[in-house]
Amino acid sequence: MKKIRLLTTAVAASVLITGGSVPVHAASTQERIEAVQEGKAQSESELAETQNRLESLENQRGDLESYLSELSQQYESLSASLQDLTGKAKQKQKELKLVKKELKNAKDKEKEQYESMKIRISYMYENSRGSLLTTLLSADSFTDILTRAENFMQISKYDREMLKKYEQAKEKVQDQKLAIKVEQEAIAGLQAESIQKRQEIEDLSASTQEEIAAFGQEIDRAQGEAASLLELVNSQSVQLNDLMAQAEEEAEAARKAAEAELARQQKEEQEKAAEAARAAQRTEESSQEETVQRGEEPDVSSQEADESVAETKTEDIPAEGESAQETDEDMPAAEEEAETATPEPTAEATPEPTAQPEPTETATSGSAGTYLGDFTLTAYCSCSICCGSWSGGGTASGTTPTAGRTVAMGGVPFGTKLLINGNVYTVEDRGTGYGHVDIYMDSHSAALQFGSQRASVYQLNN
Repeated sequence: MKKIRLLTTAVAASVLITGGSVPVHAASTQERIEAVQEGKAQSESELAETQNRLESLENQRGDLESYLSELSQQYESLSASLQDLTGKAKQKQKELKLVKKELKNAKDKEKEQYESMKIRISYMYENSRGSLLTTLLSADSFTDILTRAENFMQISKYDREMLKKYEQAKEKVQDQKLAIKVEQEAIAGLQAESIQKRQEIEDLSASTQEEIAAFGQEIDRAQGEAASLLELVNSQSVQLNDLMAQAEEEAEAARKAAEAELARQQKEEQEKAAEAARAAQRTEESSQEETVQRGEEPDVSSQEADESVAETKTEDIPAEGESAQETDEDMPAAEEEAETATPEPTAEATPEPTAQPEPTETATSGSAGTYLGDFTLTAYCSCSICCGSWSGGGTASGTTPTAGRTVAMGGVPFGTKLLINGNVYTVEDRGTGYGHVDIYMDSHSAALQFGSQRASVYQLNN
């Protein structure tokens, strides 16, 4: 948390310099940063939703394409089956023609046989001049009788066999004709069913293709939205980086301006103190000259007291890069001389101490602790404005910053206890030099309200 610790110091000093108002440009930059961060978060959320919707659309389109492929396979299968049924129907038609031809041949044979039977019967009756018995009795011999009887039997047997064969052939042809018709009807039914299913598949394929085309258009729109949102997020990231850099530059400029203003005020105070010291010296010298002119002895004790007081005040103001060198034993003597002397009062302003290394000796020791000097006080919090990338983290010493306890100051070890305005603080962080104490606050508004102050700082004795 120590890298950008001076940001709050600079802002607080700027508040002090400008009469307590926050710089409009810095506040505007921070508001713009927050607005861009909010807009970027919203854009990233919309981008995630669009990408999820795009993924869902692509999955649905993939499912439709798989379904269309299945429909295409079914259509091809039905087409092949229909083609096979058509071939079978043609074959059955040929078979039926053959059966009809056989039936016609059987009928022709029946007719021929019928005509032959009529001729034989007619011949037998026309030439027999009687019954079969008469024909047999008119035979010349017994052999002739047997021959004539055998002929009659053979003719009857032949006619019966021919009639039986005709009936069998006719029945077979009729059965074949009936079977072929049944098969033709079954094939025709399968053909009609296949044609209907194929038409249904064609309709489903057409509607599926339309849905796929609609999903394709929706996917194109979603891809366009995702590309626009991604470009917007990238643009917001660049803008956010620029604003963060601008905020750091403004904070650095404010810090430098505050330091320059504090240095100017310190220089003016030092010049005023020096001028006051010179004026007091001139007044004292003038008083001594008047005493000499009147023939009186100068008051040596008063003069020594004045010099002692002047030396004591000068020693209370540490020079730049040095620490106070007065010991506890010198302090009572200086106070005793100050009580006996009555110098003329002078308006002196104690200059602000500058950044110093860790003191080896203290200026004043007492029951309250060791007096370190009149230091500059500012405040900070754990926000990104005060701490930058260290915001929300621990202190430089590894502790958790706590309001009312944690302060930052250089030149003294971590854990040093400081007494400031009756409150005890612990040095747990860095970011400021010796002579400048940065007090941790719970909020940025509290740090701004604290502003920049000055107070006597004591180091408590362990």
